[in-house]
Amino acid sequence: MPDQLHEATNYIKKLQINLEKLKDKKNTLEEIQRANMSTNRVGGSKFPQIEIQQMGLALVVSLITGLDCHFMFKECIRVLGEEGADIVSANYIVSEDSILHTIHSQESFSMPDQLHEATNYIKKLQINLEKLKDKKNTLEEIQRANMSTNRVGGSKFPQIEIQQMGLALVVSLITGLDCHFMFKECIRVLGEEGADIVSANYIVSEDSILHTIHSQIEESSNGARISERVKTCVYDSLLWSNVAF
Repeated sequence: MPDQLHEATNYIKKLQINLEKLKDKKNTLEEIQRANMSTNRVGGSKFPQIEIQQMGLALVVSLITGLDCHFMFKECIRVLGEEGADIVSANYIVSEDSILHTIHSQESFSMPDQLHEATNYIKKLQINLEKLKDKKNTLEEIQRANMSTNRVGGSKFPQIEIQQMGLALVVSLITGLDCHFMFKECIRVLGEEGADIVSANYIVSEDSILHTIHSQIEESSNGARISERVKTCVYDSLLWSNVAF
């Protein structure tokens, strides 16, 4: 369980980093697209004038900026490179109050399509991020409950104890009143592992159920592995079920 929690935490961090990178890329693409819609020559104004022509696989970017906006030229080259375009040539001409940049690249490139794709991908990452956060929180709750030695009663989480005596395996499971399905899951897993169910019964109290399963396994050396699988099954069913505990 700690390994799963650590893995989920690391994956969330990676998604957050990717999300920030995509947001930066989206902002850059939006700036370029807005500039492309402008028909006014910039001179020293805030926004550039950009024109992009496509002829087959050839893409020609013409960018006019103020004297202090040469960095936009580098940004265009960077974005083209990230999209897999080969830069054939890149040059600029400085006039009195502006700079004309020209970039010749090779490869089909649709700015609106790339912007749309980046937006959709960011949305997907945000959804995945929320799901992973929920899973991480649930795993943390399960881990805390698993470390607790208090009797569960009607609490949110099950309590399971497995004892092995030679070939005999005894499973004691305490759940809430609406978690009887975990009892059946334990029996199912034991059966899949080749264990013979000697007896299986349960006692209902005011706010909980005590389930007891007596089984006989084929080899005592398999006891630890089978016990771990039964426990994992119980907590997995808690994690993924839609039952409100």
